[in-house]
Amino acid sequence: MSATFRSELTETCHRGIRLRYSDNSVFRWFYAKAPCRWHGRVTLHFEDVPFGTLLPAGSWTHPDGVANWLWRMQAGRAIPPPVVCRTRLGGFYLFDGNHRYEALQEYLGEAAGDASIRVAVLMAKQGYEFQYRYFDTYGTYVLVPSHGAAFTRKLWPEQEPANPVRGIYDSRNLPLRAAAASAGASR
Repeated sequence: MSATFRSELTETCHRGIRLRYSDNSVFRWFYAKAPCRWHGRVTLHFEDVPFGTLLPAGSWTHPDGVANWLWRMQAGRAIPPPVVCRTRLGGFYLFDGNHRYEALQEYLGEAAGDASIRVAVLMAKQGYEFQYRYFDTYGTYVLVPSHGAAFTRKLWPEQEPANPVRGIYDSRNLPLRAAAASAGASR
């Protein structure tokens, strides 16, 4: 992965609310916790984006984890920028940072609507792309070869119903029939 290191700490201020970020924490997360198949296939780019464009993964967050991040922000400590990828509709899907997202909502309060947040954007290298995929009980963006994009059904969170009802034989299920036993096979 190629990425340029900016200074260890960056700071933003919006309506008198200060936020400090530690960019290097993102690189530590990437090399220790990101899927191995991303290595060499994505780059990281840091930028400030409107808070309202962030799309949380919808995963469960522990209240203690949110409280810990909120305490860090209130104490003026640096937080890692959330790790995101761009969506087809211009939003930013959160891969890492759902607890920070909730803490940021509380910390920014009414200012969250027009605040800018520093994020680490995962950029797929040539030949790859992030596509939204639905897996039985949840959906997420996955890194796939772009040449296979024409053969996969793209599902975007903005198009998914809030509580999807799926038939037994939809486009993701293939009914299989057991092969007939051969005449010479013993049972």
